[in-house]
Amino acid sequence: MNNPSLSISNPNPLHTTPLQKIALALVGLGLLLLLIVWSTNEAIAPGAIFLLTVSFLSAGTALFIREEYVKHPAGIKNNGVWFRSLSNRGIWGWIVGVLFTAFYVCLYWFPACLGVGTPNRGLAAVFDPLSWLLRNQSANQWFIYGT
Repeated sequence: MNNPSLSISNPNPLHTTPLQKIALALVGLGLLLLLIVWSTNEAIAPGAIFLLTVSFLSAGTALFIREEYVKHPAGIKNNGVWFRSLSNRGIWGWIVGVLFTAFYVCLYWFPACLGVGTPNRGLAAVFDPLSWLLRNQSANQWFIYGT
């Protein structure tokens, strides 16, 4: 007799390689760094923090994608996407939806929460070096959104 699992999580998780776990840790560090800078509302070496954050996020994402698809033949890989938690109204989909909504509320009605001001602080200060390089002015909430 086959008893179905009553577990909330997947009882048969997909195999994650050690390299993918390292990649996810890098992405997590990048997101954590952004969250810390955003929550402290302080301008702590914005150029270095921006480079670290972008480096962690880019390297982690590229490493994970490479490890995920290097063993498979070329083509569309959307097997099981409909049943994943992120794309099927699961817990991760709700978490991401709430975070995006909170970001947009801050963006439109409370830009000071993003650190936009004179001078910029927190998250806005992280994007200042890139904004000065590209636009020759300080970052505002729309530059953060576009980046």
